[in-house]
Amino acid sequence: MSTKNLDINVHHVTRVEGHGNIVVNVKDGSLEKCELQIVEPPRFFEAFLRGRSWKEAALITSRICGICSPGHQLTSLKATEDAMGIEISEQTLLLRKMLLGGSFLQSHILHVCFLAAPDLFGEPSVIPLAATRPDVVKRALKLKKLANDTCDVVGAGRCTRSQWYPAA
Repeated sequence: MSTKNLDINVHHVTRVEGHGNIVVNVKDGSLEKCELQIVEPPRFFEAFLRGRSWKEAALITSRICGICSPGHQLTSLKATEDAMGIEISEQTLLLRKMLLGGSFLQSHILHVCFLAAPDLFGEPSVIPLAATRPDVVKRALKLKKLANDTCDVVGAGRCTRSQWYPAA
């Protein structure tokens, strides 16, 4: 069966980090629009930085997102360094790449293991998955801890919330 006209509008796509919509429009059998819309609201962190010392910028901007704080922090550092004409050492660059790699691991493990895996195993969320497939969730938690620990060690504990929630 062929459909000549089709409008698909999925707002608030779930199981992704952040906010997004999917829009697909077909008219007379031709694709007119096919979009993944990222609809993150502005956070106006620039206003938080007005009147503050440049020394605070990276720490303040790292709070833009609870998932990818190292990325925002490193971007702020790079902007500050570029503005001041600062060139970093090769060692610093490599450490920052390692920190960003740990951050990517955190993000991907969260997405694959906690947001997508329940669908793959036919569960509505990770909570029931923990009951039906505890091995999968335990492995995911170990991987997440490894990524968090990598960021904590390389980023001096500024990448996860572990400094706010001390171990029991």
